[in-house]
Amino acid sequence: MYTIIATKVLSIASFNVANIKGDKQTESDKILKFYGPLNDLFKNDFDKIDKKIRKIESLICYLKIILWGLLILFFIFGIYETFYTVHVESPVKVTIAK
Repeated sequence: MYTIIATKVLSIASFNVANIKGDKQTESDKILKFYGPLNDLFKNDFDKIDKKIRKIESLICYLKIILWGLLILFFIFGIYETFYTVHVESPVKVTIAK
């Protein structure tokens, strides 16, 4: 359950990053169109934004891989516990008198 919720949250984060990337491109195009000579002043800022976006995207990717790996390991453990372990019934019966 935790993995599914965390994956949904990461999907929302991915959507937000994609929107930021689109907004950055739109703003970059506007600055280039209307303020052509000043575009060089903003180039460094846009490069920093691109670098941060790439880092966030890679972090989201790593987290998704880790979460899905944990979910798969949980299922493997559950299958192992269900089918491959010996369940011994306790020989001692405990009763509580009223």
